Amino acid sequence: MDKKYGFLFLAMLAPTILSGCSSEKVDEENEAEEEENAGEIQLHILNVEDYIAEDEEDEETHEKSYGVETLFEAYCKDVLGKDVNVVYETTDTPETMLMLLQTGKYYDLICPSDYMIQRMGREGLIEPLDLSLVSTEKEFEYKDEDEIVFEFSTGDVDNYTNYSSRKVREYLDNCFLDQKCYEGKDAEYIASHPLAIGYMWGTLGILFNPTYGTFEEEDTISDMQSWDAFWNETYKNKSSVKDSMRDTFAVGVIHKYYEDFELNGVSKKGFKSLMTDYREGNLTAEEYNAEIDKIFNMDENYVGNKKDVIYSVLDDLHELKKNIRGLEVDTGKNDIVNGYIGVNCAWSGDAVYSMELGEAADPSVSLWYSVPEEGSNIWFDGWCMPKNSNRTSTQKALAMEFLNFISSPAVAALNMEFTGYTSFAGGDSILDLVREWYDCRYNEETEEFEEVEADEIAANLESGDWQEVDLSYFFKDTLVDYEDKDMKFYTNEDTGFYLPFKEDGNISCGGAFFCQYPDEEVINRCCVMKDFGEYNETITKMWEQFKSTTLEPWAFALLALEVGAALGIGVYFFIKKKQKMALKAARQNID
Repeated sequence: MDKKYGFLFLAMLAPTILSGCSSEKVDEENEAEEEENAGEIQLHILNVEDYIAEDEEDEETHEKSYGVETLFEAYCKDVLGKDVNVVYETTDTPETMLMLLQTGKYYDLICPSDYMIQRMGREGLIEPLDLSLVSTEKEFEYKDEDEIVFEFSTGDVDNYTNYSSRKVREYLDNCFLDQKCYEGKDAEYIASHPLAIGYMWGTLGILFNPTYGTFEEEDTISDMQSWDAFWNETYKNKSSVKDSMRDTFAVGVIHKYYEDFELNGVSKKGFKSLMTDYREGNLTAEEYNAEIDKIFNMDENYVGNKKDVIYSVLDDLHELKKNIRGLEVDTGKNDIVNGYIGVNCAWSGDAVYSMELGEAADPSVSLWYSVPEEGSNIWFDGWCMPKNSNRTSTQKALAMEFLNFISSPAVAALNMEFTGYTSFAGGDSILDLVREWYDCRYNEETEEFEEVEADEIAANLESGDWQEVDLSYFFKDTLVDYEDKDMKFYTNEDTGFYLPFKEDGNISCGGAFFCQYPDEEVINRCCVMKDFGEYNETITKMWEQFKSTTLEPWAFALLALEVGAALGIGVYFFIKKKQKMALKAARQNID
């Protein structure tokens, strides 16, 4: 039979065939739902390793701390009346997650990075999240031997909408507006159906030891406020950068376009001039961020043909490679503590890890983290739902309940304590936890926050003993029991100063507090480097060329040192475990 007539014949029969299939499918789904509701329901979740709170027990006191998996299963049983088994798996990278989805592996939720979420959306592998599916006005108490060890309550809106930082969420949401998942959808639908729920966030910056070797402390602190430090011969053979196509390319783009440039005979402003315009009030924060985003993400109307830009940045990266000690994936955070290098291109979360590990090893050595004044990459990891026709409506609803659960400040505090990274959530529990860590008014011995009179605060600020940090940009509209004044923190030398490095007071550097919560100006000069789309292959080829050039012989010494660096990990996690058992913020109520 001719194909076109065969299709016509099938089309004539389609209503009858589809009617029967539809009826059978409905019956099958109903049976599946009935079986599911009558017994255990499995929820398949994929995350990267060591990136969610797990059950732990103190070896000395035998005091238990409960992880997300245990608490969520208890929540489902006690509050939702569902017997749920969380099948939790881990992997190494977002790229591996993509491969698993492409090969048909089933998951209800996964937690990749921003650029990978964009790519998965573009390839039609994930679906928008329906926030209306989550329960509201629910309370939950988890008891151990009749003692309440964890509790929280939800409001009349889903936790993500209630508690996610408004400022930070804007960056994430703007990444996904042009995805295929949203074709034909209006603004109202997009607002209530995010492509991803933000989980953790941070910045890319420079981790450094200002007293390393022959470094001059003041000069080093000043030099590290610019990405040019990796090209600066003062630090030759003493620094390392990420063996990461995206992150190191981002550094190269900023370096390439720091000064003004021309495109087709027209003068264009680089990062330096745009920063000057912003500081002089010629650009608002929004306008400034929009302009640097054009360079950062290679807007062809601003910087020219993307392929040409990519290979022009390669020239800068070749020069960088001559100056660094080597490339690293995950060893840099240990290498700088062990003294193998003095400067490292680092993610903010890893910088916190290095600072804590370094303090435990040698309290006399201080590590600092800088977000250079030219700008940087702001990154996110988020939860999303892979498309899968086998997922039942019950599984989908429970997946959304998991996201609502993990977005509550109480659970977010658990995950912050366990991972050391910075949660997307604000809220009272997070504010309390951050105060315990960084506000000098918190008394560690009494485990209480001490009220200090206004005149005493003023005196400490005037003397320079204290420093005021306003985090209202992050916590605004997420708090219940606090006022605007409570979003101001006070730090001292022990709890982590931010460091002004210029006379104008611009702050680009600090310790762990700065890593986790930089001031608002730092956020304004950060952009999200989006997925390269059709230029992914071009970027990959460029990166292969970059890596194929031979490192200096001494650079390979880093490989031999990795074993020694790894020994520090065990010490760090032993200390971290003791700290987590002492913290009480995860047990506080959430209104």
